Amino acid sequence: MLFGLTSRVFRLLKNRRKIGHIRFKGKGWYKTLNYNQSGFSFDGDMLHLSKIGDIRVKMHRPIQGKIKGVIIKQEGQKWYAIIQMDAEIHVLPPNDRAVGIDVGLKSFAVDSDGYDFENPRHLGHMLDRIKNAQRDLSRKKKGSNNREKAKAKLAKVHDKTNNQRMISCINCPGTMSTATVRYASKHSM
Repeated sequence: MLFGLTSRVFRLLKNRRKIGHIRFKGKGWYKTLNYNQSGFSFDGDMLHLSKIGDIRVKMHRPIQGKIKGVIIKQEGQKWYAIIQMDAEIHVLPPNDRAVGIDVGLKSFAVDSDGYDFENPRHLGHMLDRIKNAQRDLSRKKKGSNNREKAKAKLAKVHDKTNNQRMISCINCPGTMSTATVRYASKHSM
C-alpha cells in the first residue's frame, strides 16, 4: 500500500502538480474518534464501531431519543464513549420556590435554605502529588518508555483530583446542574 501511495505522489510531482506535506501519524496521535451519523450501533451493553469492532460499554444512563453521533475520547489510560442524542426537553412545571446561592472561599456554597457546604480544598491537598509527578515527567528523556510511564502517572493524579472534586459535589444535599451530573457520571468509572 505504501508503494502505491509513493508512486502516486511521484507521478503528481513529475506532472508538476502541487502536493501538500505527507504527515506521519505515529502512536498516540489520535485522542478522539468521531462517528458523526453512521458507523456505530448499540446492542444492549455492546457498542459496535465500524473499522474497530465490538466494545463492551458501561452505560451510566439509559439512551433516550435518537442517537446522532458517538465520540470516542481518550483521557489518560481510559477511553470514554460520548453519545450525542436528539432528545425531547422536559420543562419543569413552574413553582413559587426559589433558592439563593452564595459561593465563597471559606465555605464552598451557602444557600438560602441554610445548607452550608464546606470547601474540601482537594486541589490544595493534591498539589504536592501533582508537583512531584510533573517534576518526574519533566526529567525523563523524550521518547523513552519511562517518560510514557511518568505521563500516565501524572494523568492518573489529575484524574483522581477531578474525581475528588466531582464526588464532593455529588454528596452535597440539594440540586445540581445537569452539566455537573454529566461530568461526574463520566468520571465515576
